[in-house]
Amino acid sequence: MHNYHDTLKTFPGEIIKGLPSPAAAWTWSAFLLPFIEQGALHDQLAPNGWIIPAATAGTPIMTQLNVYRCPSNASPPTNTHYGNYSTAAYVASAAICGGGVAQLGELHRL
Repeated sequence: MHNYHDTLKTFPGEIIKGLPSPAAAWTWSAFLLPFIEQGALHDQLAPNGWIIPAATAGTPIMTQLNVYRCPSNASPPTNTHYGNYSTAAYVASAAICGGGVAQLGELHRL
């Protein structure tokens, strides 16, 4: 998180709503990928785009990252109630992350 902040001079938003579909949203975890040695996955996902791909087996969006899961978390690695996307044990704080929701184009201030 702090490497992201040091580089971009801001924290990532809790969620980043895609345009034109406000229902689709990238989370903070996608934007941290280059800062946790997952730059190739970040590039494959291309979270600066408007499209969030469907959770299809074998696709980058289904990649399980242990860094986002608490070691004692016994829940399934995918959320069967929400499109079978990978689960995470950690959340962002909207109060710390500049209000929580940003629109694409407000992401990076270099």
